[in-house]
Amino acid sequence: MLLDLFHGSDESAEEYEHDPDDPNNMFQDPLRAGMAGDKPILDPRRYFLDTLEVRIKRVTNEWRLVRDTLNEDISLTVTNYPFLNF
Repeated sequence: MLLDLFHGSDESAEEYEHDPDDPNNMFQDPLRAGMAGDKPILDPRRYFLDTLEVRIKRVTNEWRLVRDTLNEDISLTVTNYPFLNF
């Protein structure tokens, strides 16, 4: 799921682009999950692939969380109701 965390927040676009906690005050690239944007990737294909890699890792982590949650729920159900054999 893609979440728009900026919409409805109190910070300005400038505050969003620059992390105040970053001692180097580097530009944050929102398409690449906040990775430093001070060294931009100028090749559009490389930028697309780099952004895609970040997004795929994010989706993979989300699906792992779903899998783990389901496994825990199934284990709990089997433990509480032994007559249900999966």
